[in-house]
Amino acid sequence: MWFKIGDTTIHLLKLLGVFILMASLLKVGESSYGIFLTASKAESAQYNPDQIRSIFGWSIGGSSPDTKVFEFQDYVGVMMGPLANFFFWLGVSTLGLMLYQSGKIIFPVEEVEQKISEHHRNLIRSAVESHKKKR
Repeated sequence: MWFKIGDTTIHLLKLLGVFILMASLLKVGESSYGIFLTASKAESAQYNPDQIRSIFGWSIGGSSPDTKVFEFQDYVGVMMGPLANFFFWLGVSTLGLMLYQSGKIIFPVEEVEQKISEHHRNLIRSAVESHKKKR
């Protein structure tokens, strides 16, 4: 699909790919900042457990309410969200790049479909030949 503005023609799929790529790269940057921010908050919570409620909005109650320790599993728990966000936007940026390079990339699905169609063509040819032999 092409879009014409004045004398310039633009490939719409490439244009969509550029917009998705640029927006997702901005979100990758934002989510990487979120990773560093959350790690900094977790480090502060580890050194001063009394501030956990003000930093994260929740408190840790261990085996007893008196033991408030920011442990490794708490660190992993607060880091999961920012890391998942980062990898999601990294994947979206990869899809945007694939859309932008759509004229140059050959998707494996096409090759699989081609092999399947050749296989079906051979099956049909052998069925027609065997039908001709029976007559």
